[in-house]
Amino acid sequence: MIHRNPGHSDADLFDLAVAHFFAHHNDEAIALFDKLPEVPENREIVSAAYAHAGRIEQARRHAMQYVEELRGSWVGDPAADVSDYLRWEFKYNCPWKRPEDIAHVLDGLRKAGLP
Repeated sequence: MIHRNPGHSDADLFDLAVAHFFAHHNDEAIALFDKLPEVPENREIVSAAYAHAGRIEQARRHAMQYVEELRGSWVGDPAADVSDYLRWEFKYNCPWKRPEDIAHVLDGLRKAGLP
């Protein structure tokens, strides 16, 4: 439907890109992410998609922005590190429930340089 509707929103493109990512169509996902003026949410998906597609520089940039977002919402131990943030995020705030989806995201984040 998006291809037929030139008036689609950025949120529509983002949702389609996320669907491509979870279908392991990383090139299609990043082609859509590249059309967006900004990443509204789920930056970890964007980072992982770039990493899986071999675009490590972009993956790392989004990964670092993702870590800053996590750090900004962190209310735990002030001495916590990135590993702690990720463990907390994927245990308590993760919207994806299928283990294979979570593994796909985490694998991409590792490729982007996160622990």
